[in-house]
Parts: sequence; structure tokens; C-alpha cells
Amino acid sequence: MAEKVKDLPGGMAEYQVTVSYKDEAGKQQSKTGGNGKEGGTFVAPGAWGIFKAFIAKLDDKATEAAYDFFLYATDLKQRAMLRPAVAAETPVVMRDGLKINLATGEIHDKDGALKRTLTLAQRTKAVNGAFEEASAMGTEPSSRVVTARRMLLESGAVVEKNGELATK
Repeated sequence: MAEKVKDLPGGMAEYQVTVSYKDEAGKQQSKTGGNGKEGGTFVAPGAWGIFKAFIAKLDDKATEAAYDFFLYATDLKQRAMLRPAVAAETPVVMRDGLKINLATGEIHDKDGALKRTLTLAQRTKAVNGAFEEASAMGTEPSSRVVTARRMLLESGAVVEKNGELATK
């Protein structure tokens, strides 16, 4: 949610938003080449009563535009609420402070620096081991391991034999 920075004349206020972007390894990313944080400001009514009075003074065309903005904002908010379910689908697992992508094999440290890359055979063994452990414990494998398994199969790099992954 935007943060109110300062009050302006006429009941208006300046608001600021900051968004942080990270890649799957946790490294900050930026559209502008900066530190991975993007910011911006906008001006809007400083309180709901001022907004209500503002809307009441609009003509039909401007009221329709305000309604369109309301629908757009509501749509974005709903999409944002749905996003974590999609974002949670990742093949990256954590171990000893390292981020390991079981689909690509990339291992990154906490700062996002690439440390090394696992071979396909190592990734296949890790995924099979996680499924075997979950079966032995009577639990489900983590969603991250399930995602890695699916991604490896979809890539065509591995095949399924007797319920396990195998390299071609």
C-alpha cells in the first residue's frame, strides 16, 4: 500500500510506493539497472471524505473514468492476491544457506552469486531421494521438489521409469 509522504494544499496528498523485485535465486533485479527497488510517487485526495467530495463534483464522463480506475485498481488487487500461489511454484530449495534450483542445477549463495551448478544426474538423484524420503515418512514431498520433478520431465532431459526419474 502506498505511504502518505506529505499533505498538499486543497486536501490533496503525495503518496510514495516502493516495489522490490527478486529473481528465483533471490538476487535483486531492476528494470533501470539499480538495486532492485523501484519507486514512484503520485498525488491523490488525502482522506476519504475529500475523495467523496471530489467524486461528487465530477461530470458524467469524468465519473465514468473514475469508475474505470476503480475497476482497474480492484482488478490489480485481485490479481496480486492470486499471485503468491503462482510464485510459490518454484524448484528452488534452501540448504545450508544456499539456494539450489533443482531444475537448472544452479546453486546461489545468500547474495545471489552463482557458486556452482549441479549435473543432471545429481539433480535427478536429489529429486528421487526427496520423493523416496517422503514416501518412507508417510508424507508428501515439498511442492518445490514436485515442481522440480515436473520441470525436469517437461524439459525432456529425464524420463520416468518405475516411478522414478532417470536420465536419458
